Amino acid sequence: MMSEEVKQQFRERDRSTRVLAKNGLFRAVVLTNKNSVLTAQLRHNLPLVPAYYLANSISAATLISMFLKGEERIIFDINSNGIIHKIYAETLHLGECRGYINYSLDNIHLPSALNTNNSSIINYLCKNNSGTEINSIDEILGEGTLQVNRILYNHTEPITGIVPINNSDILTGVVDYYLLSEQIQSTAMMEVLFDENEKIKCS
Repeated sequence: MMSEEVKQQFRERDRSTRVLAKNGLFRAVVLTNKNSVLTAQLRHNLPLVPAYYLANSISAATLISMFLKGEERIIFDINSNGIIHKIYAETLHLGECRGYINYSLDNIHLPSALNTNNSSIINYLCKNNSGTEINSIDEILGEGTLQVNRILYNHTEPITGIVPINNSDILTGVVDYYLLSEQIQSTAMMEVLFDENEKIKCS
């Protein structure tokens, strides 16, 4: 028999669910990956803001990879001129993931009272930051590009799509990628929540 600890780990494991309409015109993915993104935060010793952006990037890459096969994988690569310079996430259809982030946020600290939703994090950065001067959320990522590489079976080269990043919303980049590169209309929603110690508690 499984112990209560093992049962709890099983209940709290990362998981995804895919659905496809009978007529094939609609598909959706639901993902919970708190364990994966928390592991990334701890291994890279990330404060709240970089952890938030890396978690969103890993989640976005994982969502895209859910429509692949076997060990096919997605490389989700953001390069920009903002405070966050680069975000890299790589995920396999089977669920494995890895990633890293380059940034200059050493002087930014957020009170735990802001850890209830994403918009409060951004609002605090814009209005109350006493370290690096931030006047707009656009300065977080700035202007740059999102490059999505699909590594597929029976393809000697990756299939690449590149879209501009003009604000700090990774979701917009994902929707633009599907629309401009894949010609697929889509919508997405992601949420990353933090506990009182600025560690990811939900994703």
